[in-house]
Amino acid sequence: MNMHIIFFHGQESGPDGGKIRALASLATDLSCTYESVDYRDLPDHPDKRVERLMARISACDDDIILVGSSVVY
Repeated sequence: MNMHIIFFHGQESGPDGGKIRALASLATDLSCTYESVDYRDLPDHPDKRVERLMARISACDDDIILVGSSVVY
């Protein structure tokens, strides 16, 4: 079975930030598929972010690795 990585960006970043681009390059090197779900339209709705994530997980037939990133001030 293939591995699929789902990147979960933090509230103040986006789905194509530098860290995610670097990790996506590593995923490609490891022959994994990947996606970075866009949550920028849901900055103050963590419950809706989780709903969106769960929908992506449910739609995937591969084994999934979740990778999250956030900054705490």
